[in-house]
Amino acid sequence: MTHKSTNPEDYQRIEAIAAVMLKNYPAAYHVELHQHERGQLVYATSGIIELSSENQWWLIPPRSAIWIPANTSHQMVTKTDVTLNTLYIDTQRWNKVFPNQPHYVEVSSLLHELLIRAATFSLHYTLNSLEYKIMDLLVEELTWTTGITLILPTSLMDKRLQRLCQIVIQHPSHHYTLQELSLEVGSSTRNLTRLFKKELKTNFSLWQQQLKIMQAIPHLIAGKPVSQIADELGYGSQSTFCSMFKKIMGKTPMAYVAWANQRS
Repeated sequence: MTHKSTNPEDYQRIEAIAAVMLKNYPAAYHVELHQHERGQLVYATSGIIELSSENQWWLIPPRSAIWIPANTSHQMVTKTDVTLNTLYIDTQRWNKVFPNQPHYVEVSSLLHELLIRAATFSLHYTLNSLEYKIMDLLVEELTWTTGITLILPTSLMDKRLQRLCQIVIQHPSHHYTLQELSLEVGSSTRNLTRLFKKELKTNFSLWQQQLKIMQAIPHLIAGKPVSQIADELGYGSQSTFCSMFKKIMGKTPMAYVAWANQRS
């Protein structure tokens, strides 16, 4: 394969209606807040990335992907060494409905292989060429699905809500109650409950559970013992942690690791 650009800007105004950029990143690499003219599918064929917009936060393990609409500000942090196959699409030229908000994408075995194959294509291919037909199939294979989207307070939201979320994120081993946090941030539990529902579209208990899941997954994929992760996240027992993990993710921690390893 000839050299292909790893600069996202080179993918925004090309004639091709879609193109895949292959790029490797070291662990702890930070891509600052930015946006692109084209919609994009952010997909790691290996490794784990943390992706966030101005008020949403996603953890993307192997074989999961996030759709980012055009002109949506976002940033990325790699939790491990990562190989990304990023698909850039001119959505105006497809007869397909794309979400206008960031969304999880289910990565089937076929989509995985198509993304790898498309990464070898030149940025310039002709209509009805083999590359075009494969890219057309790739885009049609995109299927929207659910996953953990943690909504974060923005600078425009209530300062007490911002402070509350900051405290919980910074102390992952503690199981907070709204009662104790209300004393920390100077607000009633009733008001904090209202703020969570209004601003973050959820309740505090579920938000804290989802946060702990996102903090646990990189350690699970890295092979850290489940008992140790449970202890570090403040669970009284491994079984309590496993029960919560299955409730949120639909799989036990070990079943999730086996699934991720099989598909990476």
